[in-house]
Amino acid sequence: MAEARLLYVVSSGLAALWERGAAAISVLDVGLGLGLNAIATLSAWHAASGPGPLTINSLEINLDLVVALASGVAPWQTNWPAHQIDFCLSLRPDGPGIYCANITHPNNKTSATWRIIVGNAAAALQPAPEATGYSHIWQDPFSPEKNPPLWSDVWFSRMRDCAAPGCVLMTYSVAGPVRRALAAGGWQWQKIPALLAGKREWLRATPISIPPPTNTTHTSALP
Repeated sequence: MAEARLLYVVSSGLAALWERGAAAISVLDVGLGLGLNAIATLSAWHAASGPGPLTINSLEINLDLVVALASGVAPWQTNWPAHQIDFCLSLRPDGPGIYCANITHPNNKTSATWRIIVGNAAAALQPAPEATGYSHIWQDPFSPEKNPPLWSDVWFSRMRDCAAPGCVLMTYSVAGPVRRALAAGGWQWQKIPALLAGKREWLRATPISIPPPTNTTHTSALP
């Protein structure tokens, strides 16, 4: 949970955004897993004094994980604070392969919507609820070696099409193939120092602005 908070909520700048004002945030959470990244995001939103509305769309292929998470009594939830368990208990089936929770902020009554879409991520990827696209992406599926399709340039290109112009994508992997796939998929990346002992670097990326088409083509070397 500490890594989820430091990597995604803090290093992305999202925590600082909520400290400054009530920005509307839309997160694409790729690889729900045990729910740590989504829960860390919801917890930071819940703790902020006056945040704006929050939407999280989590992608997960394993239905059993989602059912266990929604039960509030999964083994990994044993020592979770009560408010985090409440987030999970708010999850309800909302159509085939979809779970949804609607949460109200305790201070300003702003709402957070957490939606889990179960299935193959390539098919489950949906546009952001806002027309401008996702403001943040948490890229955390299984490793590139175990799940190559979700670390390919095709996948990153699809996510770029769903991203807002100023979107921030965060991931734990700084591997060369990941950096090259990001660049080929339309993202500019930078390594940042990891804020957790035992980790060296994380990766932060933003969409590359695509200029209007011209009759001239060119190539550039990847760093």
